[in-house]
Amino acid sequence: MRHKWKRLLLTTMAVGMLSSVTAFAANVSMNLFYNGKNHAYNAKEIVVKIDGKTMTPKDMPAVAIDGRTLLPMRQIAQELGCEVTWNEEAKQAYVINDDYTLVFEMNKATGYKNGKTFTMDVPPMIVNDRTMLPVRALASALDLNIQWDDATRTVSIKTTANTTPTTPTTPTNPTTPTIPTTPTTPSVNYVTLNKVTVPASKTAEQTFSVQASGAVSSYEEVYVADNKIVLDFYGAKNGYH
Repeated sequence: MRHKWKRLLLTTMAVGMLSSVTAFAANVSMNLFYNGKNHAYNAKEIVVKIDGKTMTPKDMPAVAIDGRTLLPMRQIAQELGCEVTWNEEAKQAYVINDDYTLVFEMNKATGYKNGKTFTMDVPPMIVNDRTMLPVRALASALDLNIQWDDATRTVSIKTTANTTPTTPTTPTNPTTPTIPTTPTTPSVNYVTLNKVTVPASKTAEQTFSVQASGAVSSYEEVYVADNKIVLDFYGAKNGYH
C-alpha cells in the first residue's frame, strides 16, 4: 500500500512571473528576448500533446531554439501534474511531484533529480520573462515517453505505459473458483501540515519550522543544490496556503 505524503521544499523563494495572453496560429511569428538580445522568431507552430490531448498555449508557445524544443515551465509541469516553484534569487526552477524533485538552473546544462545531477543537451533559459525548459530533458527526468514528429512538428508525451492485455486460456475441466472475501481497508488518520515558516533571507537566522495537527510518523531528507533541503512527510496532507 502506498502511503500518502506531502513533499515540502524549504527555501526562501520569490514566486511570480509576468503574464499576458496571446493567440497563436499555425505559424508563430514573434520577437524573442533571451541572453540579453532580441531574436526574430518565425516558424511553424510546435504542437504539444499529452496522452493524445493537445495542450493549448496560455501566454507563451513552445519554441525551437538551437534545434531544441523549449516549453513554458509552469504550464507543461502543471499539465503533467507537478507543483512548480521559482526561486528568483538563485534563478532556479523547481518541478515537484510525489516521486521526484527536479531543479533546473537557468542557462546551466546540469540539473538535479532528487539531489543527483543529470545533464541536458540544451539548458533552460528565460525567454520573454518566461522560464522555458527543454522538453526532452523534462520528460526524461520524469521517466516519461516522448516522441517527435518532424512532419507535423508535434511533441507527443505519454505519461502511462502501453500494456496489451493477454487473453486467459480456458482450462479443460474448470472448477468453480473460491471468491475471496474483500479485506477491510483500514482507516488512516493523516496529519495535516498547517504552516511552514522560512527565513526572511539568506542572511537571517536559518531556522525552518513546520506546524502539524499531530505527531509526524516519519520523514525523509533530500538535499539539492545551493544548500537546499527537501522534506518528504509520510502520513501527512497539505493544509497550508
